[in-house]
Parts: sequence; structure tokens; C-alpha cells
Amino acid sequence: MTKPPRVGSQPEKPGRKSRAKTTTPRFDTFLDALPDAAIAFDPSRQIMGTNQRFADLYGLSATEARDLDWPTYRQTVLSSLREDARPRAEAALENNATNFRLEINEPRRRLLHVQRAPIEDDDGRILGQLIVHRDVTEQTSELESTNRELRDTQAALLHSEKMASLGNLVAGVAHELNTPIGSINSNSDVALRALDKLREALDKAAPEVREDPALKNAVEILQSVGKINKTACDRIVKIVRSLRNFARLEEAEAKPADLHGGLESTLTLVHHEIKNRIEVARDYGEIPDVRCFPDQLNQVFMNILVNAAHAIEGNGKITIRTRFDGENVIITFVDTGKGISAEDLPRIFDPGFTTKRVGVGSGLGLPICYKIVKEHGGRIDVQSEPGKGTTVIVTLPSKAPERGQPGEI
Repeated sequence: MTKPPRVGSQPEKPGRKSRAKTTTPRFDTFLDALPDAAIAFDPSRQIMGTNQRFADLYGLSATEARDLDWPTYRQTVLSSLREDARPRAEAALENNATNFRLEINEPRRRLLHVQRAPIEDDDGRILGQLIVHRDVTEQTSELESTNRELRDTQAALLHSEKMASLGNLVAGVAHELNTPIGSINSNSDVALRALDKLREALDKAAPEVREDPALKNAVEILQSVGKINKTACDRIVKIVRSLRNFARLEEAEAKPADLHGGLESTLTLVHHEIKNRIEVARDYGEIPDVRCFPDQLNQVFMNILVNAAHAIEGNGKITIRTRFDGENVIITFVDTGKGISAEDLPRIFDPGFTTKRVGVGSGLGLPICYKIVKEHGGRIDVQSEPGKGTTVIVTLPSKAPERGQPGEI
């Protein structure tokens, strides 16, 4: 803060009857030259001077500002604050705090940094105090915006790191499962073919052997178990394939991808969230391959589907619809869940915000979805109403912008 000039004893300027006699034209010029709103008081708290910026800040005329005394100055400041902020500001004013912040709401909302400095005469005697109200609204807004971007980036990086670790784990698990499940699947197929040969041999055997109840029952049980094992093996193979498709960590560049395949892989992985209580209806249209990072879009699909499953209490339905409008591929997810309130809807993309109970949601899922879709050149829209479910619409250009590594999202 600029230090006020030393003030000598001079006659009072005509027309400013409330000023102390210690002011000078030089001091008035100093106040008017300050870039911030300023007011000065003598030791008895009588006004020594003010500038037009102070009058403008608090919605006063020049005359009203010049005629302020300490009580009216104090009342002007306090009345511009929220009621709950007044006690703290009053204490700062009365205790001559040298630095403090104010957030005034009248005549308009501004953030102020208030500073005090002593006013001295040529001999170093204290003649009063200068109080500067610096408007830091824009700087604070820029800082808050920067901090918010940093928090969002930090959350995205943390999530990306977790997803990368998960992808490595998934790829490792899929690789480890692939060999043993391949052996089991092959052996199951051999066993079923051997049982077919055994049944053919029994059909040619003597009647007493062919019609033996215990033998027939044993063969039927073995064939039934073999078919169940085959079905289970096919299911595991499908899950392993879905895990590999979901991770796809080897893909360092965007490439054309079949989004229907990504949706099906994701549905396989979230099957435990929806089985036996949620019906999944597929309304797939004719859509082109989309140039994208498939693993990242799979993250989007997974977050949306898991959110939908969590929103459905008891039995319900999720409908997945895909369309192509000539330029964009549109993927729509409609659930019959509890919906989102009107006051919460604008906040769902804020990092950390969640409507789920404690321990269930981190509040990072939808912000990450928003960022991924945006970086693919698309948009994500949410429509919801309490008790009527939620609709999430993901719009992606069929030819997304060229970008670098997946981690840059």
C-alpha cells in the first residue's frame, strides 16, 4: 500500500467543514490519485478526507462521503455486509486491524481487502490513519477459478491414475485367467464329446446293459454337468474378453471403435450390479464407428450404468438407445430410478458432489465423464425429475478431434 505523504498544519479548505485542519491540497491530491477507495480519519476519528472511488464503492455522493464521521463510516460499511459477517468486521474496525477482508453486498457484491496506514507530519507525529478499501473481486474470482481448475485437474489425474492401475490389474488378471480357463474349456469340450461316444456305445450294447437304470442315470448326470460346465466356461471366457476389451491399455492413439461392442463389454462387467432385478433394454440403431479412445468411453459407459443401477431401488429398467444424426452418434441411457432434484441437477458435474449415501459415491464419476466426453469433442446432458428417473444423453462426433496420449484427457 502506498504510504500517505507527511501532512503539515494548513488552513482548512473552504466547503469541507468536517475536515480536520491538518489536511493540505497535496494530501487531497494524494487521495484522489490512489487507485483504490480511501478514507482518512484523525486521532479523534474525525474525517480528514476521502476520494471519489470510496463514494462510488459504497453508493454515496461526493458530499455524503466528505461528511462522514467515524460512526456513519462504520455504519456504512457494516450495513453493506451480510448480517452474519458484521460482528467480525465490527471487531476489525474497532480494534484498528491493519489487514482484513470484507465481502460487501450493497450496492453490489464486491470483495475488498482493507488496509490501514498511519498518517504522519513532518516530525513523525501520528496525525491520523488512512484506510484503503481495495477491490479484489476480479483477482479473487480468477484465483478461485484457477483453484477450481487445479482441483478438477487433480481429481482427473487421481482418477486416471486409479484407472490406469485398475487397467494394469485387469490386464494381468485377464492374462492369468486365459490359460487355465482355456484348458478347462478344452477339457470340458473333450468330456462332452467322450460322453456322446459313450452314449452311442450304450445304444449298441446288450439290452440289459442299455436299459440299466443306474448306468443311464449316471450318463445323464455327467452330460448335464458337462453342459453346465461348458456354459460356465463360455461365461468366464466372455468376461475375460470383456476385461481385455475394457482395459485396452495398449491403445496409445485414438482409433475407430464400435461403440456397441464397448457397451456390451461394459454391461458384462456391471452384470453383478443389475442381475436379477434390473432389465436392460437395447434399442441399438445403425451407427458408424467413432474415432475415440475406447477405454475412456468405456469408463463413461460404466459410470453412467453403475449410477443408474444405484438409483434404482428394487426392480427397474435401464434402456440404452443409440442413433446417428449424420454427424454425431447419440447414446441415450434412460433409467427408472429415483431421479435427481431440481436443486441438485446443476451440481452433478461438480467434483466431489454426490447424492449417494456415505461410502458409496466419491463424487468423481460424472465430472470425469464430462471431461472425457468434452475432450472427445462431444457433450453430455442430463435430464431428471424426482420419482421419474434420469436420462443421460452422450453426444459424440463420429470423427473426434485428433489428440495425443489418452492420459492427456
